[in-house]
Amino acid sequence: MTEIEKSSAPGKGPTMRIKAYRKFRYSSLQTPRNIRLLRLSTSGGVDDIRASLEEVSLNNVQPFYALSYTWGKGDPMHPIILGDYIIHIRENLYQALRMARRMDVTLIWINAICLYVDRN
Repeated sequence: MTEIEKSSAPGKGPTMRIKAYRKFRYSSLQTPRNIRLLRLSTSGGVDDIRASLEEVSLNNVQPFYALSYTWGKGDPMHPIILGDYIIHIRENLYQALRMARRMDVTLIWINAICLYVDRN
């Protein structure tokens, strides 16, 4: 997968920089009392969604928001950067993450991302 960044230099036309990202793979949770939470980055452009997944214990977790997301039909269209990986999400989740970032929400449990579901 790749990320394409566009920019313009003074007196020159637009330039592109392509950065390669690996396909995301889930790892096993360390204990049954652990969950994954998405930490939404406050950096990036208006349309760029950057985040990381953190494994936390339910015995000692800071407050977080929960978002139940339906996989539904159709292809995921919007790329988001998840650590060193890129994943694609559908429009409604993309808009929800943009809104969460505007509201300074940074820690979210999203079933479609934080749970490993074998989709094969």
